Amino acid sequence: MPEVVEHVKLALLLATATASCFRSLIISGRPSPTLLVVLFEAIKHNTGLQSCTLLLLDTSISDETGAALAEAIRHNAVLQSCTLELEDTSISDQTGVALAEAIRHNAVLKSCTLELVGTSISDQTGVALADAIRHNAVLRSCTLNLGATSVSDQTGVALADAIRHNAVLQSCTLGLGVTSISDRSGVALADAIRHNAVLQSCTLGLRGTSISDQTGAALADAIRHNAVLQSCTLRLSATSISDRSGVALAEAIRHNAVLQSCTLGLERTSISDQTGVALSEAVVQANATLTSMSSRPADLLSESACRALERNQELPSLWCHLGLVARRSTSRNLQDVVAAMSEEAFCRSVFEFLLPPGYYENRMRSAAAAEPACHSAP
Repeated sequence: MPEVVEHVKLALLLATATASCFRSLIISGRPSPTLLVVLFEAIKHNTGLQSCTLLLLDTSISDETGAALAEAIRHNAVLQSCTLELEDTSISDQTGVALAEAIRHNAVLKSCTLELVGTSISDQTGVALADAIRHNAVLRSCTLNLGATSVSDQTGVALADAIRHNAVLQSCTLGLGVTSISDRSGVALADAIRHNAVLQSCTLGLRGTSISDQTGAALADAIRHNAVLQSCTLRLSATSISDRSGVALAEAIRHNAVLQSCTLGLERTSISDQTGVALSEAVVQANATLTSMSSRPADLLSESACRALERNQELPSLWCHLGLVARRSTSRNLQDVVAAMSEEAFCRSVFEFLLPPGYYENRMRSAAAAEPACHSAP
C-alpha cells in the first residue's frame, strides 16, 4: 500500500511539472533519480512555471541528475525564482559548474538560492558561480551557501569581484563558514560591499574561518561608508576577531544614516563588554535610522539601546504627525509660529527633542544628509 501511495504522489508531481497552468512547484522527499530526470525535462519545457523549489538535501542524487537539473534551469524561459537545497548530497563540481552556467545564461531568473553545504564542490564551482553572478543582468536576489566545502580564497575573491561589479543585484547572501577563507577574501568582500551602489541587503557568513580584525575593520569601514545598504547580517563567530573589530563596527553604526537592520554573530570570539558598550552607545547617542538590531552573545546590547531601537521605530510616524500638525492645526498661535519659522524649520525644531543629541549636525558632518520625507524620519 505505501508503494501505491508513493506512486500516486509522484504521478501528481509529474502532472504538475508538465502542466502550464501551475505557477509554483515544490519537490521534496526522496524521488528516484529516474523520476527526477523526467521531472527536470518537464520543467525545462514548461511555459507557465515561475517558481521552483527542490528540497533534495541528504539524498542520493548524482551528477547525472544534477546535469539534467542545470539544463532545465538554463533553458526554461519563464522561471523567475529557483531554490535548490542540495546539502550533503554526492554532487561534485560537474553539477556545480553546470548550475553556474545555467544561472549565468538564464535571461529571466530574478531570484536564486543554492544550498551546497557539505558537498564535494571546490573552487571550480565557486569561481564559476561568481562569474555567473557578475554577468547575469537580471538577477536581483542571490543566496549561495558553500559552507563546509573545499572552496578557498580563490572563490572568496572571485565572489567579491562579482558583487562589486554587478549593477542589478539588490540582495546577496554568502555562506562561506567552515572553509579555508582568510582575510584575503574577507577584505575583498568588504571592499565590494563598500563600493556597490545598488546592494540593499547583505548577509555574510564567515563563521569558523581564519579571518581576523583585518576583515572586521574592513567590514566596519564598508558599513560606515555604504550609502544604500539597509540590512546587514555578519556571522563572524568562532573567528579571531576582537574588540578592535567590535568597536569599529559600533563606530560604523554610529555614523551610518541609512542602515535599518543589523545582525551581528560574534559568539566564540574574544569580543568583550567593550564592544557591547560601544554598540549600545552608538544606538542610544547617535543613530536614528536603525530600527532592528540583534547580536550574539544576546547580552551585548544594553536595555537603553533596546529602548532606543523602539524609539527609532516610531520616528517616521511621529515625523508625519508633526507635518500634519504644522499644516492643519487650528491654533492661531501655532499657525503664526509655523509661518514665522517655515514648516520644515518648525518640524525640525520640535523633532530634535526626539532624536539623539546633535543628530542633525552629526549627520551633516558625515556627508549622509538627506531631506526628510514622510516615509523616512530625518
